[in-house]
Amino acid sequence: MRKFTLSFLTIMMIGFSNFLSAQTDSIYIGGTTATSNHTSFDSEGTMWLQNATTQWEDIRVSLITRGSGGVNPTFSLMQGNLYAYKFSGTADNEVMFEVQLPHSWKEGTTIYPHVHWASNGASTSTVTWGLEYEWQNINGTFGGSTSTISVSATPGGTKVQNINNISATGITETDKKISSMIMCRLYRLGNTDPNNDDCFLLAFDIHFEINTIGSRNTTTK
Repeated sequence: MRKFTLSFLTIMMIGFSNFLSAQTDSIYIGGTTATSNHTSFDSEGTMWLQNATTQWEDIRVSLITRGSGGVNPTFSLMQGNLYAYKFSGTADNEVMFEVQLPHSWKEGTTIYPHVHWASNGASTSTVTWGLEYEWQNINGTFGGSTSTISVSATPGGTKVQNINNISATGITETDKKISSMIMCRLYRLGNTDPNNDDCFLLAFDIHFEINTIGSRNTTTK
């Protein structure tokens, strides 16, 4: 039994050495070069997910109408005693909100804004969702120049949850850092898209890539 135990430990140590490679300032797990897929720990003990080892997470937004007038969706009964914001099939409705990029985000990588929604009718015509936004770093200036992305999506059926990226290619601004802010206007073009059914907005969130569990400093990685 002792011989078997020693042999097993030897094999384990040899195998483990294939996953750990001590560098001048890092330990690599799962790969031995900077270009391989691996998790690394730097000299201060911070864990980094590198290349295809990165993970995905959601930035979740609480949707609350913050304006007045006909552009607001109505907070309406959806099912049972459950309410959601209902976007008109015959008028433009919009909500405003802000997003802060979290400390775990892999800075400069593409983010994917998307909507979860459900049609309140049986039409199979497309529904157009759009996002107008401006994105600025800390100390950046909001200059009044906004960008817009949109998607025309086909509902899956009455009150079926649909999920659609508002842009298939996402948003890429390689200069952006953690704690940058995106000011947003999310809208449904109910007066121009071909679907006349009202639609419930269930959620808006952003898929983003992470390479750390946080940041070493409060405003920089």
